[in-house]
Amino acid sequence: MKPEEQKAFIDELTRTFHTIHKPLPQADALGVWWTMLEPFPMPLVISALSSYLSVKDVPLTPAAVLRYLPKRRDERPEADEAWAIAVRAADERETVVWTTEIAEAWATAQPVFQLDDVVGARMAFKATYGRLIDHARAIGQFPQWVISQGFDAARRVEVTHDAVRNGRLQLNQVRVPELLLAGPDDRMSLNAREQLQQLKLLCQQIVGAGTQAATQKEQAAKEEREQFAEKKRALAEEVRKRGQEGGKL
Repeated sequence: MKPEEQKAFIDELTRTFHTIHKPLPQADALGVWWTMLEPFPMPLVISALSSYLSVKDVPLTPAAVLRYLPKRRDERPEADEAWAIAVRAADERETVVWTTEIAEAWATAQPVFQLDDVVGARMAFKATYGRLIDHARAIGQFPQWVISQGFDAARRVEVTHDAVRNGRLQLNQVRVPELLLAGPDDRMSLNAREQLQQLKLLCQQIVGAGTQAATQKEQAAKEEREQFAEKKRALAEEVRKRGQEGGKL
C-alpha cells in the first residue's frame, strides 16, 4: 500500500471490525497493522479482509489477515542450512553471521551439544528453530542478520565480507572498530591495519567508497581472550532467555 492509502486502509479496517462487532484498535496498534500489511497492494489487503470475514475462525489480528495474503520470501535458511551455520559457533575462534532465530535455537541446543550428543543437539535445534520461524512468519517479521564475533581476526574479516556480498549484512554493520582489531593469536598473520585495508577494498567494490580508519588498540592476550569470551557468554545467555520467552508464546 502507498502512504496516501492509509486513510482508505483505516476505513476498510474500521468496517471489518464493525462487521464483527469489535472496536477499532488504538492508534499504536493501528500502526502495527499498517507496518505488517503495508508491503501488500491495497486490493489484496481488502480481499484478505473479506476472506477473513467469510471464515472468522480466529480473532482479527494482522497475522489472521496475513494468512489470506501471498506468502513473501523472507530468505530465511532452511533448518539444515541453519544448523550448519549455528554449529560453527561451537568454535570460539569462528565468527558467525546468523539470524536471531538461529542464535536462539543454538542457545537451546548448545548445552546438549556440549555433552557430545550431536544428534540430540541437532534435533533440539531444528525443533526450536522451526517453532521460532513459524511464529516470525505468522506475524510478518523478516529475518535479522547479526554478527557473533570469534577470536580469529582473519576469519572475522572474511566472514563479514562474505555476508555483505551476500546481502545478509549492511556495510554499517561491519564498520565497527572492534571488528578491525586483531585477536591475540593472529597479530603475526593479520594486524589491524591490514584488516582495515581489506574492509576499505570491500567498500570500494560495493559502493565505490572506503571506510574511515579505526583507532588501533593493543591489549594483553589474556585480557582480550577474556573479553571476547565474556561477550559470547553474555550473548548465549541473552538468546537462551529470549528462546525461553519465545516458548511461552
